[in-house]
Amino acid sequence: MARRNNPQYVIKSYKKKRKLLPFIIWGLAGIIFASGVLLIYFWFMGGNSSVNPETGISAEATPGSGFSFNPIRMISDLFASPTPTPTETPTMTPTVPTSTPTITPTETMTPTVTMTPTPEGPQMYTVEEGDNCWYIATEKFKVPMDVFLAINGFTMLNCSVSPGQEIIIPGPDTELPTETPIALSQYSAGQQIEYEVKLNDSLREIVSNFNSTFEEVIQLNKLEDENAVLRAGQVLLIPVNLVTPTPTPVPTFTQIPE
Repeated sequence: MARRNNPQYVIKSYKKKRKLLPFIIWGLAGIIFASGVLLIYFWFMGGNSSVNPETGISAEATPGSGFSFNPIRMISDLFASPTPTPTETPTMTPTVPTSTPTITPTETMTPTVTMTPTPEGPQMYTVEEGDNCWYIATEKFKVPMDVFLAINGFTMLNCSVSPGQEIIIPGPDTELPTETPIALSQYSAGQQIEYEVKLNDSLREIVSNFNSTFEEVIQLNKLEDENAVLRAGQVLLIPVNLVTPTPTPVPTFTQIPE
């Protein structure tokens, strides 16, 4: 510390600095001059070049291509504030849910069959166009023909109906009352009576019921033979009590001894 405060030491230091000062000044001046020359040169040579904005260097820095280093742009970029790179912010696109249609099963209604009750007793019927006694009784209502005729006062030979006429339809289970047998005892042998043929009558049954014979009945009524077809409502002449009725034997049971 005492040495530095010595006047002789201070004078020597000053002389050394004074000798070096011209070299420092001339060195700085040369650097400044060279930099100025380069700036002027690049100003005229690289004014129209395509410069990379990030490095200050032309896009094509090959010799003789007319593109060169741009120091002005580079110096300005050194002092310029960095331009922030925009960050792409993803935009959220709302997803609209797609509704899936739900198939709802449709219930198929089964029609209920309504049964129309069939009248049990007699009912009134209005005759329609094209109807006749046989069709009404046997086809349309399926009732016995003799019952249909009897309940309406018709006969097989006289059953005429017309459209609009009201007639009685018997119930399906209606039966004619049991006919009272003719008392043959009031007639003499061979006496002729009239008999109206009924449904399902046969000549054999008629002859047997009136104690008559096939020959007499066939001859009086001009029938072909005993197998002649009879029509319900047909009127026959029957000579009664020509034969003695044969009693029907009553079956007897003989007990078998044990």
